[in-house]
Amino acid sequence: MFTSTITILDALYEKNRRWYDAVTLVYCMERPQKEVAECMGVNLDTLHSMLYRARNWIKEYCREEYDHIHEA
Repeated sequence: MFTSTITILDALYEKNRRWYDAVTLVYCMERPQKEVAECMGVNLDTLHSMLYRARNWIKEYCREEYDHIHEA
């Protein structure tokens, strides 16, 4: 079970560095998605796909922690 967001981000970093970059830039640093896509050298649809896949991986990999957060 994960006890912190930092641990979840560490696991995401190990899984896929590009997903980690996308998630931290968009969700943690609150950068505009268009700007992040340009910075990463991808189009906006590709960024949306990366974010979607990263969120789904986090939900699956951290299921217990994720479910606990949403029960509160």
